[in-house]
Amino acid sequence: MKVKYFHKYNLLKDYIKFDKFRSLRKEILSISKTEKNFYNGEYFYQSLPSINLSGLRDTKNRIEKIVTSKLLEGKSVLDIGTNIGSFLIELNSFFKKGTGID
Repeated sequence: MKVKYFHKYNLLKDYIKFDKFRSLRKEILSISKTEKNFYNGEYFYQSLPSINLSGLRDTKNRIEKIVTSKLLEGKSVLDIGTNIGSFLIELNSFFKKGTGID
């Protein structure tokens, strides 16, 4: 599937999901669209599993491959190229302090 169509598919999918994070997702989507924070002007680069938000890359899968909780335990974390902060949000229970720079 071409990336452009994948973005449109994710956008539609996230708008029609009915769960406890629906209003939060809609708010994030509306802010991001007006601020042009979408990857390549289309949609999010990283997913955000904790609120069921889709993205081009699967954050949960990337975290499992890259990060171990013991590595972060009690540390201060700097996430360079944070995008929407998916790594920091998903891993916030493991580190003491996190800062994201995009």
